[in-house]
Amino acid sequence: MGFSIVSEATIAKRRSYATLISYNSPPYTTADLYEDYAKIEELVEEYREALDKDISRAQIAKSKILNLAEQLNLEPDIDKIESKIYEYKRSIIPKGLHVIGKNYDIQDLKDFIFLLSRYDRGEAKSLTKLIAEKKSLSFEKVIENVKLMKSIEKEAKTIIDKFIDSKKVDKEYEKLLNNYIEFAKNFANNSPEIDNLIKALSSAYIEPSSGGDVIRNPEALPTGRNLYQFDPLKVPSESAVERGRKIAQETISKYIKKHGKYPESVALVLWGFETAQTYGDTVAQIFELIGVEVIHKTAWEKELRIKSLEELGRPRIDVVVTICGFFREMFPNVIELIDKAIERVSKLDESEELNFVKKHSKELNSNLRIFGPRSTEYGTRMLALVEDSIWQTESDLASAYLNSMCYAYGKETYGTEAKVTLENLLKTVDIVSQVRSSVDYEITDLDHYYEFFGGLAKTVELLKGNKAEMVIADSTKEIVKVESIEDAIERGTITRTLNPKWINEMLKHGFLGVQKIADRIEYLLGLAATTHAVSGWIWNKITERYILDEQVFDKIKKLNIFATQEILKRLLEAEKRGYWQAGELKQKIEEKYLEIESEVEAVTE
Repeated sequence: MGFSIVSEATIAKRRSYATLISYNSPPYTTADLYEDYAKIEELVEEYREALDKDISRAQIAKSKILNLAEQLNLEPDIDKIESKIYEYKRSIIPKGLHVIGKNYDIQDLKDFIFLLSRYDRGEAKSLTKLIAEKKSLSFEKVIENVKLMKSIEKEAKTIIDKFIDSKKVDKEYEKLLNNYIEFAKNFANNSPEIDNLIKALSSAYIEPSSGGDVIRNPEALPTGRNLYQFDPLKVPSESAVERGRKIAQETISKYIKKHGKYPESVALVLWGFETAQTYGDTVAQIFELIGVEVIHKTAWEKELRIKSLEELGRPRIDVVVTICGFFREMFPNVIELIDKAIERVSKLDESEELNFVKKHSKELNSNLRIFGPRSTEYGTRMLALVEDSIWQTESDLASAYLNSMCYAYGKETYGTEAKVTLENLLKTVDIVSQVRSSVDYEITDLDHYYEFFGGLAKTVELLKGNKAEMVIADSTKEIVKVESIEDAIERGTITRTLNPKWINEMLKHGFLGVQKIADRIEYLLGLAATTHAVSGWIWNKITERYILDEQVFDKIKKLNIFATQEILKRLLEAEKRGYWQAGELKQKIEEKYLEIESEVEAVTE
């Protein structure tokens, strides 16, 4: 069972009393920059250097930067270009796929320590924060300044290298790194995965372990142990409450800045997968939107406190909560808690103009706000339509989503069909939001993102007649970032799907590696259909990278001709459905498809 997918593991345990042997994530590295992205970074550095020395040289560099930025579809603002490029460069990506029982090398160990060192761990500050504070710098300011951040991260790498080479480092750094080295050793040692699998097959005892994203939760290492879920009564945790509050506040602020008014309703995607990793970021976001505080009486006992409108300083924003089947079965206590909060808020003696929960409950004569698949199902039927290319229009996708997700849940409700109520609620939605919780997956790396987030957004659009704002709350960073769906898709595509570093690692896994690449092209098509946020230039770059680059094309064809054919099919499908104007590229793709079709027939015969 994948180490981060505790939700799926938990269901298997409950159904069959299974022993589930966890396996590790792939080794991690940073995306770095390549080709024109590396070139524009060099030009920005040249521009910064020349500003104080040679204005004419700086102007030449600036002109080159803006020209190249236009080709790379970046905003014509050097500060924003520098920030975006550095975000891409330091993005965490997996190195290929994990091989069961295979240990990681010393470089993987160093990379893991460096990436762990970015984050605070309870009371322990991150290495980068310690370095910043030693220089009397505010880390919040540092992380917004690319030049300072580069300098501090360079120093952090030097400190880690010295420490691993048993050279002297400051005591405060040494104390911190002593913890990290133990985590990294557990990360690098995957031999228990095979050993304990054999023991489990012999009915021997296997030591239990929690699961989750190993960057977020390194205490759960090593893998090869029997996965269990943490106590669901801990959701939302105090740290999740803090993150959820920030996500809600930033989401509202961005909407007001763009539209000049408060949103009336936010539709959220709530997964068991994400909740198990974050201990409830989205749950806390829901409570903050409606103006409710979760009071932790004990580690497991919680109370709800309704914030006054004066304390809140804004209207109460209504919510439509969509859940997957895994969340339904893992966190029934949270469903009940949200349902209870909605009921209490809807009955407050407040103006409907300041309490949108009350307003919509009165209009619909219903307090239902939580919807998901029928009680025996876990996902939507929309996924099969995209996978098999058997949909005609985008309304087919929305209908499949709506028909699958129209079952209401609450304290007194379990899987009750409530399609009309859901439709009417979705007509009030101004924002669709989801949390990205794991560095293992960008939203371009998992089909469930287009299934749940994309399906929800498309359904809102068709019911309401116009698109809602679509935002991703990325909680994998040092500071939570609320970003547009366009930015999230572009980062995932640039740092992974188009990145030679990522591609080369995938191709080391042969047949399966190429299939995983083909999967990403399918997910992009799903996102294009449901969000209209996949720019045409992305399809152009995919074609250039995998089809027009003869070396890459020949390699993927040799390793997995079927997945290569699938990539070609998806590109042609995207063009046919109007998600990009392929122009001359279409003929080249068709030529490659015809070329490969006869070879596929020969192989299958």
